[in-house]
Amino acid sequence: CKALSKSIEIRNIRLVEKTGGKSSSIPLN
Repeated sequence: CKALSKSIEIRNIRLVEKTGGKSSSIPLN
């Protein structure tokens, strides 16, 4: 499902924004 992967991707982006852009601790895959 592309919709599911898209929602996960948006969730990861929000997590990155919440943590101040520290994407090193959050896998984007």
